[in-house]
Amino acid sequence: ILHQMGIKIIIATGRRYFFAKPALETLQIPLVVLANNGNSVWIMNQDIKISAKYLSVEVFHEILKEGHKRGLYPVLHVDHYEKGCDLITEYQYTHPAYNSYVTPGSSRHKVVENLFEITEPNVMVMCYAAPTDILKNFQDYIRQNFHDSTQSHITYSLTRVGAMLEISHISGTKWQTALEYANSVGIERSEIIAIG
Repeated sequence: ILHQMGIKIIIATGRRYFFAKPALETLQIPLVVLANNGNSVWIMNQDIKISAKYLSVEVFHEILKEGHKRGLYPVLHVDHYEKGCDLITEYQYTHPAYNSYVTPGSSRHKVVENLFEITEPNVMVMCYAAPTDILKNFQDYIRQNFHDSTQSHITYSLTRVGAMLEISHISGTKWQTALEYANSVGIERSEIIAIG
């Protein structure tokens, strides 16, 4: 009904675009999708990406290096949709560092020998699984050293992974990206209603 009234409907999700798209297509209406917690924006019925936010290569490398010193290995959420890849890791999904984060047999998961050698990594989110105290300590380091270019939070998956530290671009949030998109199409902040 809202769509028929001319109201623009935007879906904001923490899921990857590829993962969210099949469920959203069942609605059979034109949608704008803010995926990966607002780090990419898609016009779904045309499969067109209109914006994306990445960690700079320098920041990505510095965080990666510090994580390795601490024995931490990330799952990278990357913007390689057209290449058929959404996740990149250094090891197979069975590696204990991922704590079941990566689904077995995922066709969109790529394993590389050295994350430092990826050209154009287009990293939207670095995700680390580990005990909470280790992640909090790492998060303190990141906030101290990269407070002007990243934002991070610790979430909990009670069914699979446990504690997870997610690191992304400083403005890579659903709300910030929703505001930016609304501004680009002439929608005032006061005209936005968020549900969920």
